[in-house]
Parts: sequence; C-alpha cells; structure tokens
Amino acid sequence: MAGESKYPLSKMISFAFVGITSFSMSLVHLVMWFGIVFLIMALGIAIWVAVCLIQHRTITGWASLMLSVWFCSGCILLGLGIVGEYIGKIYIEVKHRPRYNIKDEKL
Repeated sequence: MAGESKYPLSKMISFAFVGITSFSMSLVHLVMWFGIVFLIMALGIAIWVAVCLIQHRTITGWASLMLSVWFCSGCILLGLGIVGEYIGKIYIEVKHRPRYNIKDEKL
C-alpha cells in the first residue's frame, strides 16, 4: 500500500552486522569461550587417545592430527579472545566517558 522498500537486503544485512559488532564485546567473549571449549575437547580427545593406546585400538596418525588441530585451535581462539578483551577495554577507556553522572550540581 505504501510502496516498495528501496533498501536492498544486502544493505540491511550489512547494517545489522555493523550494529551487532560495533557496540558490543559479546562476540569477543564468545570467541574466548569457544577457545576454552576447544581446549576442553582437546583434553577429552587426549584421554580417549590414551585409553585407545592402552587397549591397542589406534589408527596411525589420527591421534596426533586431531590433538594438534583441537589444541592449536583452542589456543589461537583463547589468545584472540584475550587480545580482543584487552583492545575492548582500551577502546572503552579512550572514549573518555565519566565514571559517574552528576544528577544535580549545587553551587
């Protein structure tokens, strides 16, 4: 009735992505948690590999490949999360916003 939108879907998606990533540190927290989960998964795989070695049910090369992929990925994601937290705190501090708001000023 009012016509057709002249704002294409690609611009709407781009605008939504900028809105999500510009004002929030939640994605940095998410990356750090993924790193922690990957490291826990690497620990679980290491335990499973040890059990398979004891039972002599191993596939040559699989254990070293999986452990290295999961462990290195976890370390990289955790490191990126820590650096992102640091940069986010610097960004918040550089804005020079006051730590408190003065509601009323009495002279």
